[in-house]
Amino acid sequence: MESMWVFYNPDRKSSPIVHFFSWLVTIFMIFMVIFTIFSVKTSDKYGSSLAGYRLFVVLSDSMSPTDKNAELDIHFNAGDIVVTKDLTDEEKLTLKEGDIISFVSSNSDSYDKVLTHMIREVKYDSKGRVMGYTTYGTATGVDDEAMAKVDNVLGKYSYSIPKIGELFLFVKTPAGYLTCIFLPFVALICWYGIKIMRILRRM
Repeated sequence: MESMWVFYNPDRKSSPIVHFFSWLVTIFMIFMVIFTIFSVKTSDKYGSSLAGYRLFVVLSDSMSPTDKNAELDIHFNAGDIVVTKDLTDEEKLTLKEGDIISFVSSNSDSYDKVLTHMIREVKYDSKGRVMGYTTYGTATGVDDEAMAKVDNVLGKYSYSIPKIGELFLFVKTPAGYLTCIFLPFVALICWYGIKIMRILRRM
């Protein structure tokens, strides 16, 4: 019992190495939680909604800053994550020129993929009902081949998180999983195993 009291004495200060590893473990666990949330929310082709928002990894530079869009306030690059707000059917009909939306593309070169582009023009049918939107990537100013249909709109752009998408895309690769998940997890298990063995020896 005396040896246990010595080990668990609250007045006893931990070594800098133990303190460092404790913080390292905490950071790793936080990273794992965040990675799990982002992985689940970005693994779905069309993004799964979380509290009314969807996350998408940007895969092209169609909205990157260039001379063509220098006057605009919103830019994002390949590897960023864009966060879009879900819209009701009624809200989808109120979108206007200049809004940035995420939608399922009907373009031949990006069919069934999610694009996040700016609306250039609202398209109406002969009865004045909204059919969809002419969209474009602001980096080039070129209109998308196909109109973004109202039913294909997934949400309206809220904000972006720079470069985080690159990390999550890398972690999803075999090399990234080995480097960022598997090896740190094995090291964590070994470290806790050593701590448990020391506790048992002191007891």
